Amino acid sequence: IILKKAIEDRRQSPRPNVCLFLNLSGKAFHDNEFIEDTMRILDEGQQSKDSNIVFEITEREAVPNITEFIPLIDKMRKYGIRFALDDFGSGFSSFIYLKYLDVDIVKIDGAFVKNIAASYKDEIFVRHIHEISKEFGKITVAEYVEDEETLGILKNIGVTLAQGYHLGRPGDKIL
Repeated sequence: IILKKAIEDRRQSPRPNVCLFLNLSGKAFHDNEFIEDTMRILDEGQQSKDSNIVFEITEREAVPNITEFIPLIDKMRKYGIRFALDDFGSGFSSFIYLKYLDVDIVKIDGAFVKNIAASYKDEIFVRHIHEISKEFGKITVAEYVEDEETLGILKNIGVTLAQGYHLGRPGDKIL
């Protein structure tokens, strides 16, 4: 339902090529009907291979489902779907997932971003997450960007994208 609504809202928006980031539940890994329904929705909507749809999965949900997640990525990628590993860095063995999960985007956990201006340790974490992700050819997104100073530090590090209240409040309509 959310995917259908998002595609329709985007189609009617003045920016029909905007990228849609949708959270994916861990239950989706065990639900063949979800995968089939998603592919049908994309077919019905005549979504192209560059559909600009990104499914986000949290690191905590990906870890216990890693064997199901890998084929899901392969299957959905044929429909132009990209994947983001959300809340990256929240687990103890995060970097190993970049080796096994062929995600397109790494979303850096807000716990490292929100105090980056006051904590050099947080800056070190963000810098290394970004650099390793970049070496693997991944786009990085910093979560929890709440002020201009934080945004400036992230730009200096080279983080690709940012999200947070400093950049805009979440809404139910595509701008």
